[in-house]
Amino acid sequence: MIVSINTSETQILRDIKKLHLKNEQIEIDTTYNIGAMYKDVEELKPKIKTDKTYYPEINIIMNIKNIPLRNESISSVMYDPPFLCRTGQAKNRDKTAERFGYYTSREEQLNEYQKAIGEIQRVLKPCGIVIIKIGDMKGNKYYSSHVDIINMLTEKKLAVIDIFIKIRVRDQNKKNENQRVAKQMHTFFIIAKKKRRYTKQ
Repeated sequence: MIVSINTSETQILRDIKKLHLKNEQIEIDTTYNIGAMYKDVEELKPKIKTDKTYYPEINIIMNIKNIPLRNESISSVMYDPPFLCRTGQAKNRDKTAERFGYYTSREEQLNEYQKAIGEIQRVLKPCGIVIIKIGDMKGNKYYSSHVDIINMLTEKKLAVIDIFIKIRVRDQNKKNENQRVAKQMHTFFIIAKKKRRYTKQ
């Protein structure tokens, strides 16, 4: 049985592939980076690997806000954007922000998400699938980014059809005397489908 919560990102990707992609590869990853999410499992890697910065496996260098593809030309998209906001370097030197990038304001973050989802909607074929990996802002301030993403998808007529949650089991016993909100120990994989176009008879 496929379940919605898992500690293995690899298993979640396998489950999404089986349930929603008819066991086909993801066609394009718009934020591939070094492909760490795929754990070198070739069968899970996308056919087209893109990012705004060059990395060894990248096929196309592009900005997610301006995807250089034709309208309705892609059957499935992975979008894994940064989810951190930073006005400066964190005290712990924030390895996650250094590795995957971050936004300097909440406004910048939401603006990019909005434009990216608009572009993804444009290039997706009718009934095409988008997979969005997103974490809510962690630290001592909470932003419900997964709710924002769901609302943006709905506005663009991309129907949310499934959600997987990847949970992290390490670091649960770390102390934080200044903690104000619950420590984030999960990431969402939101799966949405582009609505079919209907023509009048």
